Amino acid sequence: MQLILLNLSRPRFRKTTHNGEEYIVVPLRMIVPGVLPGSQGPLYYPPEEIAHNYQQWDGIPVTLYHPTTNDGRGLSARAPGVLAKQGIGIIKNPRVDNKGLRAEAWLNVRKTKRLAPTILANVYAGRPVELSTGLF
Repeated sequence: MQLILLNLSRPRFRKTTHNGEEYIVVPLRMIVPGVLPGSQGPLYYPPEEIAHNYQQWDGIPVTLYHPTTNDGRGLSARAPGVLAKQGIGIIKNPRVDNKGLRAEAWLNVRKTKRLAPTILANVYAGRPVELSTGLF
C-alpha cells in the first residue's frame, strides 16, 4: 500500500487590490501572552494587557526595520514620513483571541518587491516571516 499526502489547505495569504495597488494580505500573530524579549530585557505580557486597546493597531504601517530619527532614536511607525520612507504596507483588522493579538498585514506588492523581495518570496513559499511590534 502506498500513502500519498496532499496539502489541500488554503493559502496563507490572499491577493486584493485597493486604490489601484495590488496587495497580499497575510495573517499575523503579533503578540502572544507570556515573557517576551525586548530591547530593555524580558517583559511579561499578560492576556489583559495584550487585549487593552488592541484596536489602536489598525492602520499602523508595516515597516522594514525599526524606524529611527536621524540621530538614531526610536520613532513610532505612525510618525510623519515613516510610511513613505520605509513602509511596505499597513496592519488591518486587529483582534484578540486565546492565542494573543492577531491581525492582517496588507503588504503593497510593488513596494515590497522593490524594497524587500525576500519577504514576498517567503510569503509565497509559505515560510514564516519574523516580525517585531516595536513596542516602546
